[in-house]
Amino acid sequence: MRTLLLAPALAFLAFPAVLTGCAVQFNWDSPDHWVERTDQFDVGARDLDRLAVLTRNGAVRVHAEPGLDLVEVTAIVRAGGDDEEDARAALACLEVVRRTNGDTFEIADEWTRKPEMGWSSQVEFHVKAPARFGARLVSHNGEITATGFEGALDVESHNGRLELDAPARHVKATTHNGAVEYRGPAEEATIETQNGAIEATLTGGPVNGRISSNNGAIRIHAKGEVRGTIEGETHNGQISFHSVRGDCQLRDDWFKVQFADPSAGRLLVETHNGAIDLD
Repeated sequence: MRTLLLAPALAFLAFPAVLTGCAVQFNWDSPDHWVERTDQFDVGARDLDRLAVLTRNGAVRVHAEPGLDLVEVTAIVRAGGDDEEDARAALACLEVVRRTNGDTFEIADEWTRKPEMGWSSQVEFHVKAPARFGARLVSHNGEITATGFEGALDVESHNGRLELDAPARHVKATTHNGAVEYRGPAEEATIETQNGAIEATLTGGPVNGRISSNNGAIRIHAKGEVRGTIEGETHNGQISFHSVRGDCQLRDDWFKVQFADPSAGRLLVETHNGAIDLD
């Protein structure tokens, strides 16, 4: 099994605990055989303020906790091939790399060489980080969950569901094909999906930004002391209000709701094909 590589700047990191599992046969279409291992490590977070996680094919689940002074990482690394020997050869060429870039701790999966024909990979990250952190989380094909972050969040999946529950004031969440569930203040929020529903629970404070879906319903729960104006439209769908605490205007496919202090912010809500519900 290949030892994880440590960048010179990360010489202070503890050595990872690497747990090698047995061969596993998954019910996936391709390839024919999969094997996996689990890599675990942590790093001191005193001089860090931000986390970056990138996986090409797998889920990312990150939880930020108050008072935590470490970044704790568990990576489930899977590789596939034509048979067990081929899959183990692929697994030996997959590694979890980590590096520091200024105040950012970066984690990603990489091939150590060009993969053979028929090789596939899936790396799933489970991470704990300090609540004060911001984060950039990317999966090319997998769902992403992020909770507890106070710093700015930038989350993107090319094909997967996004679930965010965080007090972060600045949030950007994008998926090309998947639903989005968000809970937070939406003080500066951009939430987009090309194909999927969006459910956003606003926890209070001034709202600004944009929530949009090209093909999916949008539901907004305006809880707490929301301030500002929420305005939007649907090109093909119904607009509904349910016990909204604000000054509501509705005309065909357009609506506006002014909450306390309407000029405090403006949140735009738009779907090209789907209903909009606000409560």
